[in-house]
Amino acid sequence: MITLSRTVWLVVALAWLWLFGVVVHSSGNSDFNLFTFLCLAGFLLAIVWIIISSLNWANLWKSARKRWLSVPLAGALSLVFIISSDWLLMARVKLCEDRLSSYVAGIAPGTDDRQTRWVGLMRVQETEECEGGVYLYTGNEFLDRVGLAYLPPGARPAGRIRVQHLYGPWYSFVWHF
Repeated sequence: MITLSRTVWLVVALAWLWLFGVVVHSSGNSDFNLFTFLCLAGFLLAIVWIIISSLNWANLWKSARKRWLSVPLAGALSLVFIISSDWLLMARVKLCEDRLSSYVAGIAPGTDDRQTRWVGLMRVQETEECEGGVYLYTGNEFLDRVGLAYLPPGARPAGRIRVQHLYGPWYSFVWHF
C-alpha cells in the first residue's frame, strides 16, 4: 500500500526530475516533443500536488512540509530557467567552447552534414556552413529549427535564419520554415 510519505517522496522526486528536463530543454537542446511532454507532465504534477495538498494539508504540514513545498519551488525555478534560457545556453557553450571551436574550425566551406553527434555538451543534429558562418542545429520548435551559430567577423546570417548574440562569435539561431 502506498503511504502518504511515499507519495510525497514520489511527487517531489518527479517534480525535480521534471525541472531537470526543463533545464535541458531551455539550454539549447530544444525539442517539440520534449516541450509537449514537459507541459503535460508539469500540468499533471501541479494537479496532483493541489489534490494531495487539499486532502492532506494537516498531515503534510506536520511531517513533510519542507519536502512538499519544494514542488512549487521547482515550478518557480522552471519559470526562471525558461526566462533566462540564453544564460543557460551561454553557460553550456562556455563550458565546452574548446570542443565547439575545434569542431567548427574543421568544417569545410559548403559543408552540409546531417550526421547526429555530440560536440562537447551539445547534441548536434546537423552541421551547415554558409557564407562564412557555421550552423549547428540542435533541436526544433514545431516547424522551426534552432541551434548554435559560429559567425566570425564578416560572416552574415543566412537567409531564413534569425540570430541572437550570446558572446564573442557565438549566436543562438532560429531557422524559420
